[in-house]
Amino acid sequence: MTEEYTKEEKDRLWQLRLNNDTMFNNRLNFFLVSESILIAIVGNLANSANPNTLALILLILLGFIFTVLWYNIQSKQRYLLRIAKDKCRSCMPEYDNYKSDSERKSWTFSVTGILAKGIPSLIGAIWIALFIFVVTN
Repeated sequence: MTEEYTKEEKDRLWQLRLNNDTMFNNRLNFFLVSESILIAIVGNLANSANPNTLALILLILLGFIFTVLWYNIQSKQRYLLRIAKDKCRSCMPEYDNYKSDSERKSWTFSVTGILAKGIPSLIGAIWIALFIFVVTN
């Protein structure tokens, strides 16, 4: 079912889709860089001559909380991006044709799903492993 939109409405809808995609990627980059820096700091502190266990635990908890926030923010942004993509498919036949062609091969995973949920989950597992390492040593 194709919804009827004027050219201006389609242009605004396409801009909304592009904006959501840009926000998704910008937030992903921000979180990845922030998490990497925080993991590097924890690694440096853990390898120091006299590591401060309390400081390490607090930084690890901060990193884990940051990861949980990242997971939720990216999941919401992915949801908004999917809505925008679906709207574009419903009113732009050429976009729908492109998406249909790209979906002919049945992929077993969603790239945005991995970026929104998979990567933060892996980083969360790193924080848990670091916490166990620091507490048991």
